[in-house]
Amino acid sequence: MELLVKKAQRGDAEAFIELIEGNKQSMYKVARGFLNNDEDVADAMSETESAEQILDELDGYICLR
Repeated sequence: MELLVKKAQRGDAEAFIELIEGNKQSMYKVARGFLNNDEDVADAMSETESAEQILDELDGYICLR
């Protein structure tokens, strides 16, 4: 996992996505600990998914240049 973190920090979108996918359950638990209701947790988790989509789009754009 440490290698994935280092790659993600250097801008590797695939490593970032792999980190998110592998840690969604933990991320949910953390969000649930901070937020008061299921709707807020769902919103926080959807923001994570939006970040994944943006990185995918940027990765495609960068590859085309």
